[in-house]
Amino acid sequence: MKKAMKKQLRLQRSDWLIGVPMILGGMLFGIAVMVFLVNMEGISEIKGYIPVGTLLGMIMCGVFCGLVMIGALPVNFNLQVSLGCTRKQFFVSYYLTWMLGVLVYYALLLVLWRAECLLYERLWPALECGADFGGPMLRWGIPVCVVFPIVGGFLGAMIMRFGRKAGIVLWVVWMVVCLGGPKVAEAMEEAPDSVYGRIGTGILELCNTVPGGVWAAGILAVALLCLAGAYGIVRRQQVTL
Repeated sequence: MKKAMKKQLRLQRSDWLIGVPMILGGMLFGIAVMVFLVNMEGISEIKGYIPVGTLLGMIMCGVFCGLVMIGALPVNFNLQVSLGCTRKQFFVSYYLTWMLGVLVYYALLLVLWRAECLLYERLWPALECGADFGGPMLRWGIPVCVVFPIVGGFLGAMIMRFGRKAGIVLWVVWMVVCLGGPKVAEAMEEAPDSVYGRIGTGILELCNTVPGGVWAAGILAVALLCLAGAYGIVRRQQVTL
């Protein structure tokens, strides 16, 4: 297992290094946007600053890790199993190394969040933080770092098993979320009685009604199902080179 872990680290090291400038780029762009907005509106018109750089850094991190995890699993599986690694060793090492990589990104995002807040406090001492990301990041960061690779690995296993069909389904779901999400959020404010507005209100009420413990148990159950499903695919998958 230790040998398989080392191989995975060597394969993924270059991917992790690519992710760092993407996160930093999103961070710098977000800071530039925040500075531009404050300068354009004026400090007297701004109620508080938002760590936009941290938000964009998290988005870039999530998109990058998701795409690489999904795309790299079939490639790494074929390469390592063809070189003598057992399917079980590959499965365990792939998930553990990606969890480690996401944890490294998480630590980087915490540092960048604090640095961004300190920068804004220095630039605009009269302004207060209008959105504190620190609490949610500290509370949910570790669980997300564990669950995210599990879901990403499952999607990668689905694409490896079903090929283009799974890719099309994943793309459709992604587009529905990207296009429908903003539409629902906008309708909740501007047209709450519309179909999209009612959908958004219903989702919000559901989130507020269901206790946090139930959400945690549900997320854990989904993660375990994804883990079992991915292992079932990897265990039976043939090497294709």
